[in-house]
Amino acid sequence: MTLAEAAHDTILAALDGDRRSIFLLACLYLVLVCAYSAFHQNRISRWPGVRGRLISAGVRRFGGTAWAKTDQQYVPEALYEYQVDGRRYLGKRVSPWMMVASRNMRFLLNAQLRGVESDDEGHVTVYYDPRNPAKSFLIRTGWVSQLVTIAIAALPTALYIVRYH
Repeated sequence: MTLAEAAHDTILAALDGDRRSIFLLACLYLVLVCAYSAFHQNRISRWPGVRGRLISAGVRRFGGTAWAKTDQQYVPEALYEYQVDGRRYLGKRVSPWMMVASRNMRFLLNAQLRGVESDDEGHVTVYYDPRNPAKSFLIRTGWVSQLVTIAIAALPTALYIVRYH
């Protein structure tokens, strides 16, 4: 059986509700997404930093208004300015890790904001893409973030191998 035939059979089996095939396809998808994310995080970890000025930072509601307060979603929010090669930019991204939290978990977003390097005068370190300086973050990913991303892909894959092989 060729790889193309095996892939075709797996997709058909998943469409028929075969748990093993669904699990396998989910693992493959997760591995692809996490591999791309780890590659992107590795690039970001090498972006240069420049001194910028924090205009505002906080947590804001995300999405529509929820019926129950505990169902409301929140995201970190920031506005900052910085210069690269004499050109002024405005940034709003806090981190490559897009975090959305419920009302009860907003403390996680505030903890993320505390990870922003700043001084008493409101200056922050802004990490920017040298190929596109308009793209920036206040928090640069490190090896821990990359390791977590790899673990997110590895754990279900390991469970699949243990269960089915």
